[in-house]
Amino acid sequence: MPESWPAGKPLPIGAEAHWLVCEKTCIPEQATFALNLPAGPGGPAIDPAETKQFASARALLPVESPWQATYRKNDTEISLSLAAADLDAGGIQSAHFFPAAWGAIEPAAPQTLSVDAKGVTLAMKPGAAVPAGPLRGVLVLTRNTAAGAVTRGLTIAAPLAAGTGAGSADRISIGIAEALLFALFGGLILNIMPCVFPVLSMKALALLQRAREDNATLRLHGIAYTAGILLCFTALASALIALKAGGEGVGWGFQLQSPLFVAVMAYLLFFLGLSLSGFVTVGGSIMGIGSRLTARGGYAGS
Repeated sequence: MPESWPAGKPLPIGAEAHWLVCEKTCIPEQATFALNLPAGPGGPAIDPAETKQFASARALLPVESPWQATYRKNDTEISLSLAAADLDAGGIQSAHFFPAAWGAIEPAAPQTLSVDAKGVTLAMKPGAAVPAGPLRGVLVLTRNTAAGAVTRGLTIAAPLAAGTGAGSADRISIGIAEALLFALFGGLILNIMPCVFPVLSMKALALLQRAREDNATLRLHGIAYTAGILLCFTALASALIALKAGGEGVGWGFQLQSPLFVAVMAYLLFFLGLSLSGFVTVGGSIMGIGSRLTARGGYAGS
């Protein structure tokens, strides 16, 4: 609190929190919190009971691990080892690892603990972005003592153990040629779906109508059609990259994790069904925007 703060004026404290609620999928949540602390001549008047709670909370903060940690990885498992030979093996009740970066492990998957004379080993399922370098995070150990169960968080930066074979996590980073090949296969699968194939058929028929034109003109129309596709997807990808760079937790289909969005989409599709069945007719001019654009002559229509 600043020294110039007026005595007797409440001290406002605010916080904005963002977190993920995860089970099988992760749902982003956020909230804003506010607290007014009464301030006396010597600063905020703090209840001794609250002081004790703060002291207890500080005592639970993670500390740097006194033991060396390493990890191994393969296609199906990440094995985190703590070289703690002096640790009472029989006293370890449980252990759980919380990675510092998203994607290192699968958060909802179980973590299997094993303890031997060499220390502690925790087997986990790899996530979508296992780091190639050190595995950083907090390892929480719960031990049985004479005073009861004691929980302590240990910050670790575990290097990859020597001799670890390349697993699926190492193949996440692929070359441009492989990425383009996978993109081509994905596009072929997408194009035969019922929601896309009729559109392509309409485009093929439009090209057949130009069959009497010379080959050079047909090629230019094909190039214009391809350029339009690439331009649209580049704009979509750029918007997504810009949002993620700005700190937004977004991705393809992330909005489907929101119950409100799913409910709105359900009602919207129901309304579209009524419109297509002829029960109601709304927005005919809006629905015709795309068709009027593609019906245009020249390269702009393509």
